[in-house]
Amino acid sequence: MSKYQGRINALAIVSAPIGAAPRHLPALERSIWAETVRIAPPNLLTKSDRVIVEVVVRLIAKMRTSEYKTSDLNALSSVLAKIGLSPLDRVKMSLEPLPAPTVVSAEEKAELDELD
Repeated sequence: MSKYQGRINALAIVSAPIGAAPRHLPALERSIWAETVRIAPPNLLTKSDRVIVEVVVRLIAKMRTSEYKTSDLNALSSVLAKIGLSPLDRVKMSLEPLPAPTVVSAEEKAELDELD
């Protein structure tokens, strides 16, 4: 057995869309979520990006509503680059259309819905 056998394929594609903002976010952050998803290129953000988008949302909310530090702006810039929302990083990406969603069982759907 290979040392790497059984690891998750790093190129695996999650075809489920990112979805609506998590319910635990305050109204301002939910609106920033919608804005962030809207400005992202089509097919860029998926369910697997939900946590990092939440980080982006919280940093943007902090930037817009309170005193922020240079380190906050650096963190926001870094996270935006990681998900392809900076001009330079977006050019590096080649976005393919997502494959058609697969049929999921009721159990799998319930697990995904728990993320919202």
